[in-house]
Parts: sequence; structure tokens; C-alpha cells
Amino acid sequence: MAGVFLAAKAWPDLEAPLWAAFLGAVGYHIYREQRKPVNYDSITVRGRTIEYVSRGGRELIDLAEVVRLSFVREEALFEDLYGPYLETKWLIQMRDRHFVEVMDEWPHRRVLLRSFAGHLPGFDAALARKGIRSREKGQWVCFERSTSAV
Repeated sequence: MAGVFLAAKAWPDLEAPLWAAFLGAVGYHIYREQRKPVNYDSITVRGRTIEYVSRGGRELIDLAEVVRLSFVREEALFEDLYGPYLETKWLIQMRDRHFVEVMDEWPHRRVLLRSFAGHLPGFDAALARKGIRSREKGQWVCFERSTSAV
């Protein structure tokens, strides 16, 4: 920042453009940092497979094996500086009965919704949006495979 200040004083005609460039760079850096997820390392979607990498390990989720998908809003395990808060996640039950919890963060929300809608016949996108927009605790079952398909 000192360099911008000194350059602006050395070239007074360039003071406004230099400050604009500096503030633009800071804004871009903040934007890039906000696009990184906080609760997991990455989500990659390839066809009907979702690779979810969290601090707890790596999960490969084949959407053809999903029997139930819920959007969950619940109280976080850890409080932040302002006290308790609600966090969101996708709770996915697989055909083999094990569950995968995928944390919901905005950098990947649209990709996941598109993937669910494209590969889970009967996925209720309107119900998912209702859960996303809600400010209350709850669980919204957005997809459930019929027992005859299991």
C-alpha cells in the first residue's frame, strides 16, 4: 500500500487510476478467497459421479447408487465469534445404507443442484431451494428412490 501512496504522490495525474487499480486488486483477492470452500477441500463432478474431498477423507458418490437425498439445516457443532449458528449440508444415503454428509457452501451449490437434477429422476429442486432459503432448522427430503428401484 505504501508503494501506491508514494507512486500517487510522484505522479499526481495517475493518483486516481493507481488507487483504482490497487482497490480493484484487493477486491479481486477478496472475491477469490470467498470462492474457496471452508469446510471441505474440493468437490468435482464428472458425469453422475461426485468426488467430495474433506478433511475426513475422500468420497466417490455415484448418483445411481443414491436412495435418499436431504438438504439439512442444523445448529453447527462449533460456535463462531457471534455465538451459535445454523449450517447447511446435503445428507446422502447410498444403496449400501451408508450416509455421506456433503457440506453446502455457495461455491459448489449450483454445480451440485444441477448434478442432482440431471441424475436423480424426481429430484425436487423447488424443495431444495425452500430449504436453502429457510432460516429455520429442518430437513428437506429432495429425492427418494422408490423401493422397487432399489
